Amino acid sequence: MIVAMSRKIAVDLYQQIIELHPDRHDDDITKGKIKVVMTSSSDDPESFQPHHSSKKQRKMLAVRLKDPHDELQMVIVRDMWLT
Repeated sequence: MIVAMSRKIAVDLYQQIIELHPDRHDDDITKGKIKVVMTSSSDDPESFQPHHSSKKQRKMLAVRLKDPHDELQMVIVRDMWLT
């Protein structure tokens, strides 16, 4: 888990990692090796929109992160995320 100082930093870091390792990305919330977990709203910049998740989705990501058999290896968060 990486904790970023801002949502922008979290999104930028994700983009940089994906540029180096495109195989870790997947648009599907149930797939992929890396995800950004943050709150967002409809008036956020366009770059934030792919990382929007509902409370239910964030809970599912927490379950994925704890499962040693799931491919999810890393999450980038803005602040405290209760897993």
